[in-house]
Amino acid sequence: MEGLIVPSKLFGIMAAARPALFIGHPTSEIARVLTENNAGVVIRESDSKALIDAITSMASNRQEAVAMGQRGRAALLGKYDATTACGMWSTLLEKLGTV
Repeated sequence: MEGLIVPSKLFGIMAAARPALFIGHPTSEIARVLTENNAGVVIRESDSKALIDAITSMASNRQEAVAMGQRGRAALLGKYDATTACGMWSTLLEKLGTV
């Protein structure tokens, strides 16, 4: 399902205003959400150096890590919250003529 869905734990991380470290394919849906919102770091599988670098960078630059978390929370509330999602579904269904 990679590339098609976003596990709810990502939204929990975003709701908590924490930056996310995602280890997976850079074209996956999780990677897209993190990259579009600059809310975390995407690391390819088996790239241990990139993982170490990301952890080290976040630990040494707390301000940027906090800012990533805040951007994630803002995106969650503005793009991925229930009201916005339901509105998007409603618009889609109206366009399809099913409502």
